[in-house]
Amino acid sequence: MAILKALGASQKVIQKIFLTEGFLLAGLGGLMGMFIAFIVCVLQQKFHLLKLEGGTFVVDYYPVKMHILDFLLVGVTVFIVALLAAWVPARKAATKHFSLKS
Repeated sequence: MAILKALGASQKVIQKIFLTEGFLLAGLGGLMGMFIAFIVCVLQQKFHLLKLEGGTFVVDYYPVKMHILDFLLVGVTVFIVALLAAWVPARKAATKHFSLKS
């Protein structure tokens, strides 16, 4: 942050950098997680990777079904958590005073 201040960044710019970084990390993590979940569900539906023991069930494998609403709900949840998780450090970074001289 001292380097950003030395380069002339204002408090708003520093806060924007921290918020952008938080959203970028959360967005990439959320998208990667949803992509992996999609692949696992497709593999389960096609190859029946997780079997059910007992033999008394209608199906022999663990059934999965994907809904777009589930993915949207996860996306909204990731956004809200990212906002809460990035806002506090961004605000602290913007209001912290640094001296460029020691």
